Amino acid sequence: MSLNVLVSELREYQLNKNTYKGLLMSDFNLLYQPKLKDGVIVGLEALLRPVDVEKTLPEFFAEVKDNMALDLAVMKRCLEDIAKFDIQIPVSINIYPTSVLNDYFVLSAIKQLKGKNVSLELVEHQGVELNDEFLSHVALLKDNGIKLSIDDFGKDFARADLALTIGADEVKFDRSLVHDIEKNYSKFKHLSFLYSKIKTLCTHKVVFEGVENKRQKELIELFAEKPTIQGFYFYPAMPLEEIVELDCFSNLEQDAPVEALLRMSLDLDYKLYNFLIENSIEDVQSEEVNRFIEDHDILGVVHNEDVKTTLSNLRDIYFNNTSIIANGVVSMLDSAEKLVIMRNEQGVVIFDNAAHRELVGTSIVGVKPQEIIHENESYRLCLEKDKNLLQDEHLMFHKDKEFFEGIEYDTIREKMVYNGKKFIIATVCPSNTGLMDVTKDELTKCYTRSFLKYHLASYDNRIVAFLDMNGFKAINDNYGHRIGDNCLVDFACLLRSSLREKDVVIRYGGDEFVIVFDSSAYEDIENRLNALNAKMARYFAEKGFDLSFAYGLSKVVNHDIDAAIELADKNMYSAKRRFKRQLSVDYVI
Repeated sequence: MSLNVLVSELREYQLNKNTYKGLLMSDFNLLYQPKLKDGVIVGLEALLRPVDVEKTLPEFFAEVKDNMALDLAVMKRCLEDIAKFDIQIPVSINIYPTSVLNDYFVLSAIKQLKGKNVSLELVEHQGVELNDEFLSHVALLKDNGIKLSIDDFGKDFARADLALTIGADEVKFDRSLVHDIEKNYSKFKHLSFLYSKIKTLCTHKVVFEGVENKRQKELIELFAEKPTIQGFYFYPAMPLEEIVELDCFSNLEQDAPVEALLRMSLDLDYKLYNFLIENSIEDVQSEEVNRFIEDHDILGVVHNEDVKTTLSNLRDIYFNNTSIIANGVVSMLDSAEKLVIMRNEQGVVIFDNAAHRELVGTSIVGVKPQEIIHENESYRLCLEKDKNLLQDEHLMFHKDKEFFEGIEYDTIREKMVYNGKKFIIATVCPSNTGLMDVTKDELTKCYTRSFLKYHLASYDNRIVAFLDMNGFKAINDNYGHRIGDNCLVDFACLLRSSLREKDVVIRYGGDEFVIVFDSSAYEDIENRLNALNAKMARYFAEKGFDLSFAYGLSKVVNHDIDAAIELADKNMYSAKRRFKRQLSVDYVI
């Protein structure tokens, strides 16, 4: 249904709602319960409370004659509160699913909520028919950027089809699912099972309601990494004026989480499902089915010339539960200190471990090789080396040397055959060490100072810069450490992106950074750092911060990088003192 159609019904309903709306607005207040993730408030839920303290919630709701008018009144009050306290983090409002069936409600919600960081929570256990009218209204809300959350999921054995059918942006597990998980192992396993299924079928944004003690929180953290939790263990429902004073309230919207779901190009089971439903396939073991799987098996791990083998692979990979041992092996590979990556014959990555994802900045599983080459031309050489090994019938592995960020690495490629197809497993580590120190600073993703112990000879005659941020302490003091951390992340990102491939960037400590340049030319380094400093100052000025850096330079002599860093540090402090006197950045050799 279009907005134009909804507008035609506005006037008729307007007359009926006005008198009742005023009564509702004076009968209730709103409290807000925080949702916390990793110790930080990441969202709020608006909760209605009667003004008459002697009246219970059930008694209040029993007197409500028009549920939709109540929903509209709550929406209006919530938006007023958000504006009053300038709330930036997401806020959710409970509504009756039946309100979504009303044309006027949909129009009003779009007009009031479009562009706002407010979502609508539908009560999952309240009966509503998922007919075309309901789904069309849901689609209209979502098309206008309004997010929908499912509240009380799992309450009273409620169905899951509401969350799955509307494609909920968030699912909130009811407190009944969390209750007693610290006393009942079966309930704990049931909760972890539901969490896994909702993540797979619906959304990764799951909120655990009703968490009341530390043990419940810890048990949830066994199967959910950095879960979003709402409950009395942290905070009850509170007035907004109290929430904004909490230390864990930052009023900064968190970055959208990276969904760990398979890319749409990898959802072979989904595509096969639609293919079988939409076509008159008499036999699932037909060659037609096998050809379809071959065309859509992006990773190349399912299809086999024998259709029965293909279907067996499909069941094992997409449908059967993996064993604890298999999960353990994958976890070992994923957490290995070496970079580990697996590619098929077409160059498509089928696995990259955490160290590789951290180095690249994202997972590249299933990404077309040409897309990666477009971003990084050097990836073409990796694929060519894969191809040489794949085509050599006599070799099963190959070792060579490559450079990254000024450090020499050994890359070992091993060829393996699975399901009649060839794959390459590549591991990468610094030469002569056997393993890679991929320990990077968790915040800035720069190397830590421990990285300097590798290949000291390779640093000889190279310029070292010691950087110290100007104005960082003032940002921490005036805006808090969370804003300070954000500035550090931006600073490091600008630093890394502005340097060359063989330059090494290290977070030395606090707001201090060391750069080992792949150059011995002082003048070139000075020009590059001055240009970078001007770029930094402009970038942060646009954000309202006075932030730049002072630096000192020195050259590595006799392989003694520690002495070079110490001298660069002294030179930096000389520049720092001049900066404070001149309010400008200078340099010292």
